[in-house]
Amino acid sequence: MIHPVPKQSPHGLAEVITGWTLLSMVVMAVVHIAFAIGVHAHARGRKTTFVAPWAWTLATLFGGPFVALAYWTMHVSRLAPTREHSTEPERRSASRARRTGHGDAQA
Repeated sequence: MIHPVPKQSPHGLAEVITGWTLLSMVVMAVVHIAFAIGVHAHARGRKTTFVAPWAWTLATLFGGPFVALAYWTMHVSRLAPTREHSTEPERRSASRARRTGHGDAQA
């Protein structure tokens, strides 16, 4: 005797997992694009370390927050090799100190 195979419901576990996978992929794509836009906006017109700004943008698009963290570490943080990316108040106070003669060489 042949037993009929019961119909599977259309909302099985596979569909739920596929839905969550799709949602996480969309969220990851948005995060990668957002970080790539941020790196591109910051790198445009600046001298960058290792590669050109477009390469940092492309690397961030594929690598996401981890590449953006590497970019930030090498170009913005205090670990950056130059201080060219200091904030405007720091630049103004340094400029004022040079004009008044109250630089870092105080005794």
